[in-house]
Amino acid sequence: MKKILFIFVIVLGIALLGWSSKSSALGDTEEGILWGVLGTVTLGKILNNQSDSQYYPSNPTGEFPPFRCSGDSVTCSYERGKWEREREEWMIQKDRAYQCGRYPEKCSSS
Repeated sequence: MKKILFIFVIVLGIALLGWSSKSSALGDTEEGILWGVLGTVTLGKILNNQSDSQYYPSNPTGEFPPFRCSGDSVTCSYERGKWEREREEWMIQKDRAYQCGRYPEKCSSS
């Protein structure tokens, strides 16, 4: 939603700039340069918002996220057990990936 609003504001700003009295005082060259700069900045902002969430969903270091809980002790105990199970599965997958890279002959194709 924020991305759509940002694009709408940029397009509206460019349209108003095109119809303002100051833009008519610019020559064709200056106006072309202005449009080029605004277009480049807009595309840069849009393309910069694309993230590589497939590889780093919430943690840019690629490590398993730390355990956090703010509920009561029973809820935190359940969440801690779930977190430990998921972390153990993650460690096994990480170790398999390392072993496959280090010893490709031991890596199974399936």
